[in-house]
Amino acid sequence: MKKTFTVLILLGVFCIPSVLAGPFGIDMGMSLAQVKAVSKTEPVHVQDDVYEITPPKTNDMFETYYVRIDPEYGVYWLKAIGKDVNTNNYGHELISVFNSLAESIEKTYGNYEKIDRREVGLGNIPDFFMKALEDGARTLGALWQKEYGSTLPDEIETIAITVEALSEDLGYVALEYSFSNTAKVKAKADSVF
Repeated sequence: MKKTFTVLILLGVFCIPSVLAGPFGIDMGMSLAQVKAVSKTEPVHVQDDVYEITPPKTNDMFETYYVRIDPEYGVYWLKAIGKDVNTNNYGHELISVFNSLAESIEKTYGNYEKIDRREVGLGNIPDFFMKALEDGARTLGALWQKEYGSTLPDEIETIAITVEALSEDLGYVALEYSFSNTAKVKAKADSVF
């Protein structure tokens, strides 16, 4: 009996850290039941295979978390939505939050590609940054992939940060993780054609 109990404790010690090793404590391939077991709140089905969760590890920068869970391949995508940021026309405060988040992720995953696209006209006028962002004339983001020299673990295919405008003085950042099993989920969906 004592030996069995010791084995169970050792299994628990070695199994639990692997469950909580991924971003925000969510690992690639976790089933809905496994996500329910580690989530701080009951997952809420949003649409299709998307669930709103409260992961075991959270960050004060973010207020909402979503995962996509395929019945066969488990979790293949995670998104964290940042808190609203009040900012000026230039987007200074929002850009500061973006830069801070990019620097934090860079410390863990290394090099990334910064995306700063501006359309002719409104997208090139600095004092209309938020308006251009809101209208789609400006894109600001960052992308971590192995092709950019990022040091991603095998489970993570891509990490992306996007900057979004809700109005000319309010925006947020979003952080997405696409796991390596995303291609299998897509191939399964494409196989019906």
